[in-house]
Amino acid sequence: MQPGRVVAIVTFLVCLVLAIFAPSTSTVDGVVVSDGGPQAGVAVGWQGDLERVATDALGRFHLLQSSRSRHLIATKPGYRIASGSALPLMLRLQPLP
Repeated sequence: MQPGRVVAIVTFLVCLVLAIFAPSTSTVDGVVVSDGGPQAGVAVGWQGDLERVATDALGRFHLLQSSRSRHLIATKPGYRIASGSALPLMLRLQPLP
């Protein structure tokens, strides 16, 4: 077999293995709202994980996909904890009584 062909086959196999076993970097996008509209400054994260992101002025968030959890939670003082997993993702906060 020609050396150039061997290099091409090995390169292909390495790329294939990396594509299969590389960690996913996909993101989940969503919005947090309440009866008053979009909610800024809400902590959003995967249930069971410590990492949280804050929503922007329009209530939007972007979070890396989790390999351990498929359930998102949103918390803000004065509101009940919101949760969800359906896409498109809109989490609705309800005020505490």
